Amino acid sequence: MTDLPHIIQMIITRPAGLRKTKSAAYVGVSLGHFGKMVRHGLMPPPRLADGVEIWVTLELDEAVLNLPTATTDEEVTSCDAAFGVS
Repeated sequence: MTDLPHIIQMIITRPAGLRKTKSAAYVGVSLGHFGKMVRHGLMPPPRLADGVEIWVTLELDEAVLNLPTATTDEEVTSCDAAFGVS
């Protein structure tokens, strides 16, 4: 279940960086799917803050805006191609 108060707090305060679990929630995907998107270059790699991986929210926003739009026909999108779906 989604922790709605946490998400509302995150939107209000807008942190500069997030750990992996919160980054996945921030962009609206599961943790496993977020990791796959990072590996495939659809999401940015983390930054290192004294050995701690963090994702910059501005870079996450940019990556989400650069994702392909949904299609209504049978054409294959670049996201489909990245994940081998056809």
